[in-house]
Amino acid sequence: MKKLTVFLLLLTITSVFVSCNPIEDLNGADTSLSQITEEELLQKEVNWSAVSLKEKSFVNRPAAMPSDYYAAEGFSEEMDLDHYRMEVGSASGITNLVATRLEAGQGVTIVVESEIEQGNLAIVLLKRGEEHHQLIYQFDTGTVDIYKFTADEFGIYYVRAGVESFAGSIEVNRNFSGE
Repeated sequence: MKKLTVFLLLLTITSVFVSCNPIEDLNGADTSLSQITEEELLQKEVNWSAVSLKEKSFVNRPAAMPSDYYAAEGFSEEMDLDHYRMEVGSASGITNLVATRLEAGQGVTIVVESEIEQGNLAIVLLKRGEEHHQLIYQFDTGTVDIYKFTADEFGIYYVRAGVESFAGSIEVNRNFSGE
């Protein structure tokens, strides 16, 4: 029994280290991505690992959403956030921070604030596509950046981060027009 416990403990520790595959920061003081490409940021799949992650989020919805509101592929209630903040000790990969559903003519303001203690960071706004997502906007990092836009047609939009050996914080606030 003792050997089994030790084995399970070692297996758990090993899996933690293996799952945290950091992407090396190859460009020193330059905080732009050095290994993750724009093409990878636009892909549908996300894959990242984070150590010492602290998250805080909330939604300002006054009522329940219609039953079919989250029916669009790639859109979920867990990502449909008005406020999201994360602090991380080390992270690498690509992750969605916030998802937004917009109807034609509906507007939104997205405020992104980021602090980079180390590593590289890119934050983008994407429109969901069938094969690849469409890049709408790239936020400035290491500062506060505000982007306002109105949807031409129905769509699911993601605020997505690409991180390479990143330590720091990211905060995203979303306000729909007229709110």
